[in-house]
Amino acid sequence: MKKIILLSLLLLVQFGLYAQELTVSDVQNSDCLGSTRAEVKETIILTKEGSSLLVQLFNYEANCAAYKFNITPVVSRGSNSEPYSVSIRIGYQGDDADCICPYNISFTLHGLETNSFFFSCCWYQGQINLTEGEPLVLGDIDGIIMEEISIDGSNYTLERITNTARLVSGPYGKTEGKLNIPSQLTYKGQKYSVTSIGEYAFAYRVNTPSITIPNSVTSIKRSAFYHCEGLTSIVIGSGVTSINDYVFSYCDNLTDVYCYAENVPETGNNVFKETPISSATLHVPAGSVDKYRAAAPWNGFGAIVPVTATGIANVGNVKDEERFDLQGRKLQGNPARGIYIEKGKKILVK
Repeated sequence: MKKIILLSLLLLVQFGLYAQELTVSDVQNSDCLGSTRAEVKETIILTKEGSSLLVQLFNYEANCAAYKFNITPVVSRGSNSEPYSVSIRIGYQGDDADCICPYNISFTLHGLETNSFFFSCCWYQGQINLTEGEPLVLGDIDGIIMEEISIDGSNYTLERITNTARLVSGPYGKTEGKLNIPSQLTYKGQKYSVTSIGEYAFAYRVNTPSITIPNSVTSIKRSAFYHCEGLTSIVIGSGVTSINDYVFSYCDNLTDVYCYAENVPETGNNVFKETPISSATLHVPAGSVDKYRAAAPWNGFGAIVPVTATGIANVGNVKDEERFDLQGRKLQGNPARGIYIEKGKKILVK
């Protein structure tokens, strides 16, 4: 019985589902002034001290007759490649009233060991990276924090606090040989850095031979390139740190993956499920070959070669007379038989 109880506690701690101590203070009305709706800007200030997170909400809009607020924090963690998330739900008790008033509310959440997490509360949701003891101010920008837009057949979600964008869905059909995901968008005069690719963003949508993911992208969400059967080559930028489940699964014709991340990205389950990587080549930074060879699922590739040592950065940039073996060593002339690399492609000599 003791072993069962101990195992249960370990599981709860691992997934961040343990009970959270919540201290609520400073719930006050900011003066409704009889308005039917308060013309104020909501603001959230987050301050992290150790494992305690102070959350301050200024001008939180609620029923003018509210006399008590019920605050429910939810701290969780998904799979091993998903970040922590903190969700704050706020309800109130009070009689019916015909007006909305601004309230100031502050509370402290205990037991949060990380300074980086996805935060959602009221009108705000987005990735948060806190500096210890330094307040982070999240201000409402014209009442619109996240906005959906479409550019060149692709859909994006813009995060106006952090000036970042997520690629939600790519274009349908086939592009001219190669699709380059942009690293930056400009919308209404504001620049947004593309930092993530959403779930199923390209699944079943494109029949493009080559796709390049820019260095600005740090995370690729679940099944982003699921069933991209026309895809033969993909370039993963150096900024990628996490690749979720099934991202490149069922890509039947994938032959070359160029991953410029020096550290092996944190990788979910079944990333290359039913994709024939045993006959494909993985190109990685010269100093990282051994890291990828030792890490699943990357070690399932038929060949892992150094991209910088061979000069093979993209398909087609190797001179006709330059040929390499699967360890990235330059060859003199053609081998009598075997597999070698020319113009970024594997060539079989029988």
